[in-house]
Amino acid sequence: MASANNIYTSFFKTTAINSLFSAIEFLHLEGLMHRDIKPSNIFIKNSRSNFNDILLGDFGLARPVQQLALPTNPSDDVDVLASTNLSSSVGTFLYSAPELSSNHYDRKVDIYSAGIVVYDLVNKVKTRNDRRVMLNELRDSEAPSAEFYEKFPRLAPMIKSMLRSAKERPTIFELLECRITVG
Repeated sequence: MASANNIYTSFFKTTAINSLFSAIEFLHLEGLMHRDIKPSNIFIKNSRSNFNDILLGDFGLARPVQQLALPTNPSDDVDVLASTNLSSSVGTFLYSAPELSSNHYDRKVDIYSAGIVVYDLVNKVKTRNDRRVMLNELRDSEAPSAEFYEKFPRLAPMIKSMLRSAKERPTIFELLECRITVG
């Protein structure tokens, strides 16, 4: 039987993940990409209701993605247009998408970062070094561990899809259709 604390923890994690996805959806609908999604940019706002509001903050690296408009010349490469005027090597390494080391990327960098954050949220680690090792292993393997698949069979494939190459990553809209639960 699940303890009340485990149920609350699962509820909180589910709420946090879905709130993060909703915040990313809002940004992407507004034509922005955050480029620095990480745990320290996710805030908990205490409220008088029974649960807290989860907010995404620190928009210092956020940029518009109007460059993603359809090319005016059919021979233009949309990926090249998407990368116009973007900085390289931004964000926090452990959470940033590999393509951020170049200036050829789009809003799917936020999907990659969110995948790393979700993995980090549901895994228990004791030290910062344990977290660094765990996240580097995830980045290197581009998929959750076998143990993670056993513990979170519905969440693991979603995270794996979020860590694929940029062209293969789902959009935030596709992720929101999944109705994520942690339990």
